[in-house]
Amino acid sequence: MAILVDWLTFAHSVPYLNFTNFLWVFLAIHQLGFAWRDGRFSNQLFAWGWLAAGLAVLVSITVYGFYPVSMVSAPRGFSNSLPPTLALFALGVVQVGLVLALEPMGRKMLDNISVWTATVLMNGMIMTVYLWHLTAFVLVMTVTWLAFGGAGLDSVPGTSTWWLSRPMWLAIYVAALLPFIAIFAKHERSFGPIRRGRTVPKYRAIFGVLAICIGLGATAGFTIASPSSISGIRWWVIALPLVGAALLGFGPVYRPSKKTREHASGTSA
Repeated sequence: MAILVDWLTFAHSVPYLNFTNFLWVFLAIHQLGFAWRDGRFSNQLFAWGWLAAGLAVLVSITVYGFYPVSMVSAPRGFSNSLPPTLALFALGVVQVGLVLALEPMGRKMLDNISVWTATVLMNGMIMTVYLWHLTAFVLVMTVTWLAFGGAGLDSVPGTSTWWLSRPMWLAIYVAALLPFIAIFAKHERSFGPIRRGRTVPKYRAIFGVLAICIGLGATAGFTIASPSSISGIRWWVIALPLVGAALLGFGPVYRPSKKTREHASGTSA
């Protein structure tokens, strides 16, 4: 389906159809997780073959084809990620093949208690790292431009100077991320008591989910920047997910009547 959608999009200029690749591309990669759990990749030769086939397709359609090499930007007029293309799917296949081909080696490494401890520690804050790493990145970029005139940001990607400066920049990014981890990681590990019996009216649930999805979609599609407004920010894009979360998270607490509780107890018995 992803191939068909791309063919109709690029060869026949069918409008808007390419947005269905949000389903086809990510659903296909999603299904690879089930294939792994079902033991389809237990044969290492199959995993390495999957990696090789995906890499061959990826290189042929990007380096030697018309798809951009970059998966996140649009150097040739279109993006591989907004909406997804066959190239992004091929990249996913390569990544899955590589990880599963190296799975036995990774499991053996985890027999080492130090490696296992470090892995568990990192996984305990992995969502915090994921959610805040770009904030740290933007903070470093902003400070570098405002305070130092962008010093060190003018090296051409891929050059020896660029590669040699990577360890330094990665260390700066990690240092900028550490305060965010210190502040927010504790919330990832503390869930508190579960409040049972909370219910949200159907209309609030529907509008809440729609608001969140539209807001996140607008964030990805339009970004929050608005050059035409005084503030430079699309406040409605920021507000929609927050409104949706409020609709879903601040509903009334349902307290069943005594008769209902007695009936439930009898049913359980």
